[in-house]
Amino acid sequence: MIGKFPPQTTENDIEKILRGVALPDKESGERCCHWVWSVISTLQNALVIPKFDSERFKAWTLDYANQCLANLSPGHVCDYKETN
Repeated sequence: MIGKFPPQTTENDIEKILRGVALPDKESGERCCHWVWSVISTLQNALVIPKFDSERFKAWTLDYANQCLANLSPGHVCDYKETN
């Protein structure tokens, strides 16, 4: 699970890992989602979070964001609901 780390992993460990992930390069078309996906991969490689189907996760997050963006309005709240 993302956000739940092994007890031996400290905040300093996480900060060091996150600082090692390059920020998106706007000139090459990267966006913040590319950084998030790099962070997930880096945390998995460091054995801080478990491996999972990241391609499926990427597709889900992009679809979810697109659905939220398609319904923008002042009163609309895009609420997460897990669908398996």
